[in-house]
Amino acid sequence: RNGSGNDADLSQINLQSVERIEIVEGPMAVNYGANALAGVVNIITSKSTPYKGEVLASLQEESAGNKYGLFEGRHIQHVGVKHNFSPTWLGQLNLSKNNFLGYNDNRSGSLTEWNPKDQWIVGGLVKHKFRKHSLYYKVDYLNELIHDKGSIDVFSGYAFDEEYKTHRINHVLNADGRLGQATYNLVFSLSDFERIKKKYSKNMNTGEETLTIGAGDQDTSTFQAVVIRGTVTRNISSDISLQSGYDINLESASGGRIADGNKSMNDFAIFSSLEWLPLARLKLRPGFRYAINSIYKTPFLPSLNIKFDLTHSLSVRAAYGRGYRAPSLRELYFEFVDSNHRIFGNENLQPEKSHHVDLSITKELKLKTASFEVKAGAFFNDIHNRIDLGASSNGTDATYINVSSYQSIGFSTEQKAEWKRLTFSTGLAHIGRYNEGSENSPSLRRYFFSPEVSAAVGYHFDQLGLALNLFYKYNGKLRMYILNTDNSVAIGQLDAYHWLDFTVSKKLVKNFDLTTGVKNLLGVKQISNTSQNGTVHTNGSSQPVSYGRSFFMSINYSLTLKQKQ
Repeated sequence: RNGSGNDADLSQINLQSVERIEIVEGPMAVNYGANALAGVVNIITSKSTPYKGEVLASLQEESAGNKYGLFEGRHIQHVGVKHNFSPTWLGQLNLSKNNFLGYNDNRSGSLTEWNPKDQWIVGGLVKHKFRKHSLYYKVDYLNELIHDKGSIDVFSGYAFDEEYKTHRINHVLNADGRLGQATYNLVFSLSDFERIKKKYSKNMNTGEETLTIGAGDQDTSTFQAVVIRGTVTRNISSDISLQSGYDINLESASGGRIADGNKSMNDFAIFSSLEWLPLARLKLRPGFRYAINSIYKTPFLPSLNIKFDLTHSLSVRAAYGRGYRAPSLRELYFEFVDSNHRIFGNENLQPEKSHHVDLSITKELKLKTASFEVKAGAFFNDIHNRIDLGASSNGTDATYINVSSYQSIGFSTEQKAEWKRLTFSTGLAHIGRYNEGSENSPSLRRYFFSPEVSAAVGYHFDQLGLALNLFYKYNGKLRMYILNTDNSVAIGQLDAYHWLDFTVSKKLVKNFDLTTGVKNLLGVKQISNTSQNGTVHTNGSSQPVSYGRSFFMSINYSLTLKQKQ
């Protein structure tokens, strides 16, 4: 992910190499810049092993709805190796293949509802420790092919198909350690992205394929991002610590669909935050960020986080933060296509400016055999010129738009409990959204509220090496902003739906374990997607959510070589 863009495709991340996921709530735009107004999600990959060596391998087979076989469903393989060559040198390699063969339900011809995708991810890391410092170099390569099969013309016997080939390579050089009383972290990363689009006509009788010659049918788009970031943290006294840093993001793009063939945007920022404990139970964290963008004017960004411990188990948090984001080159110029969507850039986008306020209270309770945590909170976002996706009425095409004034307000509660081998958690959120995108439409001048409910329950049988887990999510009816064919902004509505997953994990013989289960147990495939402009309704359509109930089974193998005493 690059600092001034908001495009993150989780399917392009090798989840087998993820060590943990951290959710940091509260305004984080000071530290991370774009898309961190109300918090960040850090996906942290593994870069160490406590053993002399470690081998991890997995094989996962999954149905696509009710379809599974050699030429149907999803097939995933992964292998990873880590090795400590010495107390100071570590090396690791990862290889993953994700082959999704598409899904078609009651469609004629070669048209598929969910397009086939073949994906390879290869990665490696070398790490060196010396004294109080460590240095590592990491590289990841992605090769992805998406095949968009067109419908067959019954009269000519031809189908028009499209292929999207993606090559992406990420280089990361990271250094961290301690210098005197201070700790530092330095990062340099380079991301090279290339997407090749091909469109061709296919004779379904002979199998002959011919490239088409229409405008934009054949295109190669490239994107390059450089991120240079550094932070230094130092304890000034027993009550005060200071963190300061710099953040440089350099983006460039080229391709046939980009104006003048090449575009670039650079962003240079400095930031600092102070953590101060004026009282034993009170913690204050003020901060600021100042940036210079090569295309847009940037404002000064302040923030303030406050935590007050009423008791050892009861705490209150409050925060304010200002945010700013210039549209990324992808949002301005690129065409993005995944397995089921087409997203087009908008050269007329303006930068967004925002404010965030939140308040929460957390209570923890620990007993001999059980522990409980209850959290309640509220937040408010005020965003000017918010960059959002405006969907067309067909539910699949979209483009980026500026919503002149956008506000959201939300209330949430979370409960977590652990008792012996049982874990349980619930969550409830009620979020209201307000938009002033159309001066002529009174329906846009009020909050639209949408509920969200989540729950998870798990039980572990220690003697059997067996674990059961159930995950539930309810997404309430959602109003969203759409772009009509006449470029007017209107309201699009997605109906509510329920989601349920069930997994079973079992320890098998030595070094092997099995995970199986059902995804989308309720079999949700599509939800109604309607649009309206004032009091006039357009034809409704369906928004694809999933290919239905699917079953999966994963066999995992792990081998560790213990360190010599």
